[in-house]
Amino acid sequence: MKKLLVRIFIGLVVLLIAAVLIAGFSLDGIVKRGIETFGPKLTKVDIKLDKVALSLFSGSGKIDGLVVGNPEGFKTPQAIRVGSISLVLSPGSLLSDKVVIKSITVDAPEITYETGAGGSNLKKILANLNEATAGVRQCRHGRKTEGSRAGQEAGSGRFPTHRREAASQHHRPRRRDGAAADNSSD
Repeated sequence: MKKLLVRIFIGLVVLLIAAVLIAGFSLDGIVKRGIETFGPKLTKVDIKLDKVALSLFSGSGKIDGLVVGNPEGFKTPQAIRVGSISLVLSPGSLLSDKVVIKSITVDAPEITYETGAGGSNLKKILANLNEATAGVRQCRHGRKTEGSRAGQEAGSGRFPTHRREAASQHHRPRRRDGAAADNSSD
């Protein structure tokens, strides 16, 4: 009986390791198909990728050949084209409340800003995204915002006051005594 339990335990461990390896190796294709499938549903434009390479163990990822199409009614074929986007994060932080991003690198970005009768192509993509994700959202500070209000502010280049204040608190360099550093020499 004891030998049977040991064999079952070893078999489960082998299956678990195999499942993790299969998921790790097929994750690139899953992410690529997910972006190319759900991205167009949210933005209402074509989204294509040449390649996705993710490493769960090192916490790095790279997307090659990202192309975001233009909405209907605009002349150019794409709004955004990026040669590659690389991301490195702390793998242990994925299981915590805060994900620690070590670096983001964007190579060869091309952004086409085109205006038409209904506004710009980029605002139209953003409006499509906001429409697809409309509803009540909860921001990281725990406050609820209406999706349409947040979308209108984002589309106009304005952000809710509490986000602006939080951003200025997080990005302002501080001295050891807690006072804001003087950046007047920049």
